[in-house]
Amino acid sequence: MIDCDLLDGKGFALDLGSGEGKIAVALADLGYQVEAVDKKDFKSELGGNKNISVINTDIKDFLIQENKYSVIICNNVLPFIADKEEIKNLISKMVGGLVPKGVFFFSLFGPKDAWVSDKNMSFFEYEEGVKILDGLPVSIFERSTMEGYGKTMKG
Repeated sequence: MIDCDLLDGKGFALDLGSGEGKIAVALADLGYQVEAVDKKDFKSELGGNKNISVINTDIKDFLIQENKYSVIICNNVLPFIADKEEIKNLISKMVGGLVPKGVFFFSLFGPKDAWVSDKNMSFFEYEEGVKILDGLPVSIFERSTMEGYGKTMKG
């Protein structure tokens, strides 16, 4: 994402389901004021970065402020919510949290994923995933059906 000129380092960034905080750190290094949300307490893994606020809560319980964030990232998190309607509502809230021309990234798992038998997860056909964005004020810059991790924040 860094090498595609979408991220200018200005404003607030939201990392939902931050995990170990690697994306939060990369966003902070770019200059963003980052809110990193995860159920797990991972403050100690961030090295005291003053540009990152850690919020220990489930992303489903986090109140996304409208029109606040220049960047919202929710990478490899939504598939662990079984209820597809809840995922659609979260995506809508994420889009509402963006400033004009804000950047939004999320990932979904497909029906060929190795975890497809897990009933506590969600899996989307490609067109089903694209349809989630119908009616939302977003432009699609890139979409992929890539398996595996793909590019990281650092390229």
